[in-house]
Amino acid sequence: MNHQKIQPTTVADSVYLRIKNAIIIGELKAGEHLVQEEFTKDLGVSRTPVRDAFRRLESEGLVVNRPYYGATVFMPSKEQVLEIYEIRILIEQYCASRTSKVATDDELKTLKSINDRMAEVSPSSKEYMQLDFEFHKHIGELSGCTKSTLEILEGLLNKSSSFKSIYYSMVGGSQATIAMHSDIVEALFNRDEEAVKKAIADHLNHVLNRVISSNILV
Repeated sequence: MNHQKIQPTTVADSVYLRIKNAIIIGELKAGEHLVQEEFTKDLGVSRTPVRDAFRRLESEGLVVNRPYYGATVFMPSKEQVLEIYEIRILIEQYCASRTSKVATDDELKTLKSINDRMAEVSPSSKEYMQLDFEFHKHIGELSGCTKSTLEILEGLLNKSSSFKSIYYSMVGGSQATIAMHSDIVEALFNRDEEAVKKAIADHLNHVLNRVISSNILV
């Protein structure tokens, strides 16, 4: 993890966001042990904000705290992955359906630009992983859904991020993602709700099936 010293003005939030972002972009891998002392040294802070960050991330499901072992990045079981993706499909279909009706063409162009940028960067880069996260989050943001719905969506995206590096590492995964994102964007521009729902389901089921077939999860 590439750390930078944190300014003391917003220590607690900065530590929390730094660790959370490291999980989202795959710097910290699913199942990785998180050692408080390493973060205090690398970030130049006391134990208190690091401990508080672990607690906040645990409440969001991104970190698991085990007795006599400590904190680790969330590593789901196959059953948990199946459940996360089944719920994601339902929520993202709902959001995308609304987005197809309310988003302007200019707003949809921002979504397309995210996917275009993904095609330009290395699929193993932190930027690629962040862009993938932002693509799905932005569909929700354009939908006009309530804050509570968007919070549920972001929580599911966060949990997915902890193990998406499994998918990113697979041959052809990045190309398939970009192509399927393009299908979603095209359906949104065409204002075709059924095509949008199908494109969302096809994409998420593709990722789900490849992650499950990896035999890394138990």
